[in-house]
Amino acid sequence: MKTLIKNDNALQDAQKFAELCKQELGENLASVVLFGSAARGTSGKWSDMDFCVIMKKRYDDKKEFGLKMRLREAFGRHADIIFREEKEIPQQIAANSAIDFEIMSDGTPVYGAQYFLKYKPLLKDAIKQNNLSRKQELGKGVWVYGRLRKHKAEKGAGSAA
Repeated sequence: MKTLIKNDNALQDAQKFAELCKQELGENLASVVLFGSAARGTSGKWSDMDFCVIMKKRYDDKKEFGLKMRLREAFGRHADIIFREEKEIPQQIAANSAIDFEIMSDGTPVYGAQYFLKYKPLLKDAIKQNNLSRKQELGKGVWVYGRLRKHKAEKGAGSAA
């Protein structure tokens, strides 16, 4: 699969992280997805890396916390890690979870692409059904319902009178 990651160092780091996940999770690993600034190609010198680790079966909170700490230590740089069980992804999208929208819209799978890509149509459906639009100018991870431009125009017209 052709990757959308623009920075070679980010790609190498993401592949290293995926290997660590494979070692830790074995057959329970479904997919590793890089998202955020590293996936968009806008990361800077001090940026972290954001990963969504999709598992076939979730662990309890204590075990996931230990896993997160081991992965971060072995990775050797700061990483924000979100765990998802594959079967919960449709529920998160249906609930309009902003972080899951970010993962699905910006994310680039570095392992197990088939587990990730099959849910992309759900994001498109949710955006269309809820008339959502992404508004990065309002902040990271901001999605708005309806048409924000119309609201701004009405607000501007009201203040001019």
